[in-house]
Amino acid sequence: MKSVFRLIIFFLLILPCLAQADDSRDPFIPLVNEKGIMRTKFQKPRMEEINIKINLSGISKIGNTFYAIIEGELLKEGDNFKEFKIEKIEDNRVILSFGEKLFEILLETEKKL
Repeated sequence: MKSVFRLIIFFLLILPCLAQADDSRDPFIPLVNEKGIMRTKFQKPRMEEINIKINLSGISKIGNTFYAIIEGELLKEGDNFKEFKIEKIEDNRVILSFGEKLFEILLETEKKL
């Protein structure tokens, strides 16, 4: 009886140490995609796999801080938007990062005829 108890304690203490973390899923990627379908791949997608058209509708400066309106969200430098991080906001453009890659979104202004 005493040996069974020791064996149970042994397994309760040792088994969690033997478990390995599953690095295949990024916890910041939602389990459901934009279409409402459950994701089957949980690895962070490569930039080539991301098919996103980003709508930058405005840039504003309040005090010393720039803000960008992207897809209706008010964002500042350092904020995250979907898989991207807002690195820099300037008068007419926003710099986003995806991993080590940087991407530029220009603010399109309507031309008057």
